[in-house]
Amino acid sequence: MKIITTKHTSDIRITFPRKKLIRQFRVHNKLNYVLTLLLSIVICCLNLFTAYLFKEVADIAAGGTMHDVTRLLAISGVFILAYVIASLIKRHFLNEYVRKAIFQFKNYFMGTVLYKNMNAFNEGISNTYISALTNDLASIETNYVLGGVLIFINIFTFVLGLGVMFALSWIMTLTILVACLMPIGLTSLYGKNIVNAEKNLSKENSSFLSGISSIFSGFAVIKSFQSEREILTSFITSNGRLESVKRLKRNAVAASNLISFASSFLVTAAVCCLGAVLAINGQMSIGMIIAFIQLLDSALNPLQALGPLFSSRRGARELINNMACAMDTNDDEEVNRIACVFKEQLKFENICYEIDGKVVLRDINLLFEAGKCYAVVGASGSGKSTLLHLMLGYADDYAGTIKIDDIEISNVRYDSLYKTFSVILQDVFIFDDTIINNITMLKEFGQEDVEMAILRSGLTKLIEEKGLEYRCGENGCWLSGGEKQRIAIARCLIRKAPFLLMDEATAALDNDLDYFVQSEIVKLSGLARILVTHRYNAEILQKFDEIIVLKNGTVAEKGTFDQLISNKGYFYSLFTVNNL
Repeated sequence: MKIITTKHTSDIRITFPRKKLIRQFRVHNKLNYVLTLLLSIVICCLNLFTAYLFKEVADIAAGGTMHDVTRLLAISGVFILAYVIASLIKRHFLNEYVRKAIFQFKNYFMGTVLYKNMNAFNEGISNTYISALTNDLASIETNYVLGGVLIFINIFTFVLGLGVMFALSWIMTLTILVACLMPIGLTSLYGKNIVNAEKNLSKENSSFLSGISSIFSGFAVIKSFQSEREILTSFITSNGRLESVKRLKRNAVAASNLISFASSFLVTAAVCCLGAVLAINGQMSIGMIIAFIQLLDSALNPLQALGPLFSSRRGARELINNMACAMDTNDDEEVNRIACVFKEQLKFENICYEIDGKVVLRDINLLFEAGKCYAVVGASGSGKSTLLHLMLGYADDYAGTIKIDDIEISNVRYDSLYKTFSVILQDVFIFDDTIINNITMLKEFGQEDVEMAILRSGLTKLIEEKGLEYRCGENGCWLSGGEKQRIAIARCLIRKAPFLLMDEATAALDNDLDYFVQSEIVKLSGLARILVTHRYNAEILQKFDEIIVLKNGTVAEKGTFDQLISNKGYFYSLFTVNNL
């Protein structure tokens, strides 16, 4: 969501997402929140009532009777019972408030991220999302959600305790107020260090998660190169940076707590000295002094706690700001785009595209017609996958035009693009669920559509052996590479989108299954198909309407298999080398 302004644009832009995020804490959760605060008020009053009990003990000891002792014991019994009951009920509503608040917060954040366009996951921020939902969320729960309740409790306790102390001795109370200015000022100044430490920790956590993810995703390569020592050294360095940042945060919190404690101790000493003077002059009784000292805790303890609580809450608020930035969906940009359905053709005209200053595609002019089947071939790094990425709207900073029928693809709504293209990429997404749910992606499809997708993707044997309800395991760990690819193909076929894109989707299959799957896809009617492939099977290639040959980001040749072979150009060389 963007707001155009000439000043502090980024700050204003995240205001609305941040407000929506914060609102999730209390949506359908107000009853739990209100009851938690009300019961906290009751418990605060009971805590202050202990000052009266201590006063009574001192006064009875100075000149009371056994009847007074019995009465005090009865009052104490009722007090303990009320305190226990109120605390148990408060604990229930507080825990339910926190559970529901975090549950709704995570659901809203994840729901927003899932509806972002594909560009959001091409900018290297996936680990930012992971860090936000793990490390950052733990801090938000403790320092913002729970911290907000604790701040209310401490403020109420301070104000109520101050009122009672005013009733007992205005001179002592004024002394406390003056003395309390010091801990408030010091903790407020030092709180900025905690905020900065929290922000730095969030960044370092994201970097650390990124490193771990890279290590485990590339484990086979690490073992192949026997790079365990080097990778471990890199991990130790990253781990050291993370723990150092954690230490700095702990030091900042500890320093803030120490300042609060030292300041509170000085306040206590000043009040005790003044109370002693007043007692000597006969202006206060011993019981009153004891009650006042007990009430003093209700003023000092909240003040000691409020400084770190406010600092930690500001730090957690920065994390919420970061999450708001990450979930910015650019709704205005999507509204200005056009809904579109592919009918006749997809056309590339004079397309040039660079990544980090390096030309990836240059002078691309191609026409893909509805119902036809195309193969894209070329050496590694020739731009085959990038060609598909531009079709899917991964980037719009290219030169030239890409049109679906007569509409520029950068003006087409993302949801229209997703409905137009059914995609099978090199990396197969398999989640820990059944085969059937992985094929349908938890959507409803007719039995006939499911059976046809299974048949055409070559999954029949797997289903016969393991059944549709067989669980695939985390990242498809209970399936072979070929089985995962076949599920991805079936998932694509079942959608019946008008345009099918395959980016070396059969790379993990053996030659026989590769031949079977590609033959089935070529035979499909009623949809356009583009297959990026590294295999040069003459029998399959002859079935394509057109073969597009890329070389160093340009179209070196295009035509039917027979035409390209007879030309004896670049394709002929690739075909010959790969069939030696």
